[in-house]
Amino acid sequence: MSPQLTSVASLSREGADWRSADGVAVALGSLRPGVTLVITFGGWPSNDAIVLSGHQVSISYGNGTFELPSRLPLPNITLTPFTSYRVWLSEGDVEVAADG
Repeated sequence: MSPQLTSVASLSREGADWRSADGVAVALGSLRPGVTLVITFGGWPSNDAIVLSGHQVSISYGNGTFELPSRLPLPNITLTPFTSYRVWLSEGDVEVAADG
């Protein structure tokens, strides 16, 4: 590809990664006691894993890593694209399990 197309493709992937990580962070931040959500992410041009750890949601996109804060304590887990996960609160901590 030409340098211009490579740059556009890279920016598109970064934007998709940021939107995926932000969507997961927002969903996790919306959890309340008694609520269970099922989340799935992934799609072109981004198929990067999202890492949950402590109070942080992060995704690496090739040129760096986006790190978004979480108001709730998160488990140390890597979420893979196109996999559904159940998420819920247990005694104030976020719990995550593959759905299915």
